[in-house]
Amino acid sequence: MHRITFPAGATARSAAYAADGKTIFVHLSDTAINVWDVLCYYWPELLGGVCGLVLIVCTLLIRRTLARKRLVGEPHCRRCNYCLKGAAGPRCTECGHAIRRPVIGRPMWRRVLPKFAPVLMIGAAYGWLWAAKTPRSGYVGHWFHWWSPDLHAWSTTAGLAWLTARGQAVDRVIEFDAQSGRTLRTLYTQRYQSSPMEIAITPDGRGLLIPLQENNRLAIIDIASGRVLQTLQPPQGMPAGCWQQVAGFDPRRQLTFVVAGDGTRLVSRLLAWNTQTGESSLLREVSFPGLSAYARVAPMAVPRFYRIPHASPDCFLQTPGPEHSITFGARPAIVTIGGGVQTLDDARWGKFLRSRGEPLIAIGGEWVYLASSFGVVAYDSGSGRLVSGLPIPFGHVVREASGLDASRRWLVVNTSTPAGRMHFVIADLGRGQWIGQFNLPKQWSECRSSSIAPDATSLAALGTKQTPSGSGAELVIFDMKSLPHDDERGWGPRVIWRNE
Repeated sequence: MHRITFPAGATARSAAYAADGKTIFVHLSDTAINVWDVLCYYWPELLGGVCGLVLIVCTLLIRRTLARKRLVGEPHCRRCNYCLKGAAGPRCTECGHAIRRPVIGRPMWRRVLPKFAPVLMIGAAYGWLWAAKTPRSGYVGHWFHWWSPDLHAWSTTAGLAWLTARGQAVDRVIEFDAQSGRTLRTLYTQRYQSSPMEIAITPDGRGLLIPLQENNRLAIIDIASGRVLQTLQPPQGMPAGCWQQVAGFDPRRQLTFVVAGDGTRLVSRLLAWNTQTGESSLLREVSFPGLSAYARVAPMAVPRFYRIPHASPDCFLQTPGPEHSITFGARPAIVTIGGGVQTLDDARWGKFLRSRGEPLIAIGGEWVYLASSFGVVAYDSGSGRLVSGLPIPFGHVVREASGLDASRRWLVVNTSTPAGRMHFVIADLGRGQWIGQFNLPKQWSECRSSSIAPDATSLAALGTKQTPSGSGAELVIFDMKSLPHDDERGWGPRVIWRNE
């Protein structure tokens, strides 16, 4: 297991494995200093210092020029300034330096003026900026973004309040090695954006989706270079931070399905974005006005969508939003674009069924898994019928479903015990049994994001750590190879029903 603690004050946002499972991308909210912004903000002091430095250098050069007098129109040695008038040999008779290109004497004012001109030009520019009452902050400070979180941390430690005050909230995407936990690089840094969307990796493994602060756009970042490859404008009328989630991909048609939402009006719009042409189309718009009271408590809990793979026409699992119970009048449903809506059957459990976290869909699209207060329940994605259920181990309380390894049908569920300790319990859905657990750090108060490596060799969890000095973010990487693989070592209850 590897534990990677981030600087104090950093907030965990989300994490995602690269397509090959060798690296992990972590999305953090942190504080950094834009070096260009600092240079612009302290332009009076910096430019004044530059003027003073140039004045000192030019004064020394002028003093040296005045001390080296020359006869106008006569040749002089470049090394010792000796007048070479009448010299017949190839070398200076004073210092012995070879005479190849002697210096011809000029009037003193012509020799002094070029050395004094920089002082005049910089001084005039400095005076003009003062006369024009140029502000310290403005659009010029946003021309370049040279972010440095290390500079902010150093200035805080050194007590340089004038520099620390220039810190800004930023979002950073950092890449880590999944085997060693070593930091590889910072892929992308931007000013803080309020969108709750988690980062996602494109099916080809070359791009990373993240909302941009600039113009409220959604972008695909090239993982190799960190450059923005493609952007999508938000739907008309959507507020800042409207991007909610990536609902899925269709690599064959080069479509990325994304959801934009308005947390105040509880409206979601499902869009199909063609990443090759840059065009987008609205597939579905849905609202839950009956949840307006709940929206005041969780304003970003808008309806969400999850694409069911290989379905034709396109089908999505639609949920009321994180933490929503069916008692609020909105239940999960299978939505066929251009077709009908099939509400998931919950008659067997009625009011006890409460969706926890995001649903997980099998790679073939045939099953939909939900974590509930009961445990894990499975639905047939075609009919919406409840197929089976796996009760949570005794003493555990389900917090949310965390990840699904499609190849082995392993499901990871985040649970907690009455003592407040959080765990990851792993279910083998093929055998219908819990097969092991990982203990999350005791200092954790929240698990913000988790993901299983594509090759199921490791499990990454990103959470909030509480310390006496405050809260911070921490990444934990578990080795999935330590789990048992035989039936005898399974633990916890097995499947208690299976509807055939």
